[in-house]
Amino acid sequence: MAKARSVKNAKVVGSNLVDSFMDDNALGPSPVEQTDTTLCIDLGEPDVSGTGEIGGATNPIAFNLSNPLFEACEEALRVAKKKGTLDITPFTGVSKIVYAWLFQEHFNTFKGSQFLKKYLKFMHFFENHKFSEMDFEVFRVLGRGGFGLVNGCRCIRTGRMYAMKTMDKRRVKMNGGEAMCSLEKELLACCNSNFVLDLKYSFVNNYELFIIMDVKAGGDLNFHINEQKKFSAAQTKYYMARVCEGIQDMHNAGWIYRDLKPENLLLDLDGTCMISDLGLACPCKGSVEGVAGTPGYWPPEMLRKEPYDKMVDFWTIGVVFVEFLTGKCPFRNKAALDFGKSKGESDKLLSCNLAVLEMDIEYKPDLMNEDAIDLAKQLLNRNPGERLGKNGISDIKSHKYFEGFDWDSVADGSMEPPFVPGDGGDVNAADQDSIGKFKNENEIKTIDLSDKDHARYKEFSVSNKHAYEADVVGFLMWEKKEGRPLTATQEAERSKTCVVS
Repeated sequence: MAKARSVKNAKVVGSNLVDSFMDDNALGPSPVEQTDTTLCIDLGEPDVSGTGEIGGATNPIAFNLSNPLFEACEEALRVAKKKGTLDITPFTGVSKIVYAWLFQEHFNTFKGSQFLKKYLKFMHFFENHKFSEMDFEVFRVLGRGGFGLVNGCRCIRTGRMYAMKTMDKRRVKMNGGEAMCSLEKELLACCNSNFVLDLKYSFVNNYELFIIMDVKAGGDLNFHINEQKKFSAAQTKYYMARVCEGIQDMHNAGWIYRDLKPENLLLDLDGTCMISDLGLACPCKGSVEGVAGTPGYWPPEMLRKEPYDKMVDFWTIGVVFVEFLTGKCPFRNKAALDFGKSKGESDKLLSCNLAVLEMDIEYKPDLMNEDAIDLAKQLLNRNPGERLGKNGISDIKSHKYFEGFDWDSVADGSMEPPFVPGDGGDVNAADQDSIGKFKNENEIKTIDLSDKDHARYKEFSVSNKHAYEADVVGFLMWEKKEGRPLTATQEAERSKTCVVS
């Protein structure tokens, strides 16, 4: 999965780089204008070694370029159809023709262009640079994690906006979270999912750990549930589908998430939903133990202190599914508190736990139809062996609630989000007072860090080359389009993310 996505990322970056160059250059002589030229194409992969040789000795097909390009393409289709391969790779020959023409006419010019030279200069910097907090300009606070704050930031080198998660080593040590922080970084680096925020950069200094990820300026789903009171069926299906795909990618990578909740589901400004905050995720080859997550979302087997596996994530999928449609977490509402009181429990946390273990949810038909209720019941089965999800997300995909839903367009990213956050140029996030501050700052300052403490993070620093390449190409394309150098203010306007006034 990671390798496939890396290849895809490289192709996208390379395509954008060449496309941007060619936008500024005349297309040169058309194949229609060429005469007395024959182009030989091998149906295998074309030679991209830079020698300029196209085609090969095995089964080449010759096309006379005195004919229009589309005629040559039609001939390639006829050859493919005659060989019986039309239904498998109908455009193989066509793509080779177009590729060869572009290679002959434009690639050598591209290799000598200032555009490519500027790109290579950026990449030389990447290969010889160790990223640190000095490479980023920090903006407003977006949120707060267990060990530190999350801020908006801008990569000074490329102008790209990101989210910077900062974790105080001393606070991490005080809470015994060293392994948790390292695991989060590891999963962010290896998951490579289009539905999970991945790692762009990570680095350390004497007192802090830094994780750089894409900033999602549309706000989290908890923010939007509070604003909208509940989600529509279209929103719910879209968010559920993206959550399921992301969870499946984590499971395929050998991890379980354990902390699914609306606060950890972020929207981009176009409405695309992503899973974030992998701090409580852990590798799971068989089963694991220990309570992790958020009260009200904990699965019953976790509260019963039983070993558990990936099925805990399908429980939390069921919890957020009900919350999407009703506006309330089913185990963190008045009904849960009343259930606790009926059992003689006045503590809110213990009432939530009792509700998870024993309470029957009273589903409201005006908020959830029969198919939605059935899906929720199957996901919220207290017996993990009978819970929906044993076969992965295919169990959810095949449920009647999703009948007619286009999962393929979710998987390839082509589905239009049903809701687009309001965009006034700022991040849809709580204000600083609501986000709050840590209460034990003075206590944190008294904690000493030893050489052994620092050695724990020896392998923490990572730089994502594909992310940097994409940033550089975006930077060059923006400068070309606007005809002027990119500045901090212009980048804020271009990405429409957070700025501090």
